Amino acid sequence: MAGRRRKRKDLATLKAEIVKFIRGESSFTPEILSELVEQEKARNNQLRQRWQSLQQALEQSQETRRQLEQQYSKIVSMAEMYNAASLEAKKMIVSQMIERVDVGRGYHIELTFRQDFREFFEVLSESKKEIA
Repeated sequence: MAGRRRKRKDLATLKAEIVKFIRGESSFTPEILSELVEQEKARNNQLRQRWQSLQQALEQSQETRRQLEQQYSKIVSMAEMYNAASLEAKKMIVSQMIERVDVGRGYHIELTFRQDFREFFEVLSESKKEIA
């Protein structure tokens, strides 16, 4: 933000120099002044685009965080229900989390979780890796 203000101030200074040129008080040529103004405008536009890009990234991060918080709340509430539930209710809760169970030779078991749980577990494992 401070860099953006400084760039705006620099642009205003150059514009003031143009006024001095019109009055015949400037030592700069019109070409130099024009080039400097265009450079400052380009830098200002770059800063504006960078700021917009960062703003979008922030909004996306906040949306992802919100979605993860919802999934986490859902999983926590399911865990609390699971702990207090009967055996039949526990089966029903597990069936909500698991999309598919494959049993292979030698009782090799492979679980496929539903998409929303899969994404949550992936993000959870990534965050654990970042902490370690």
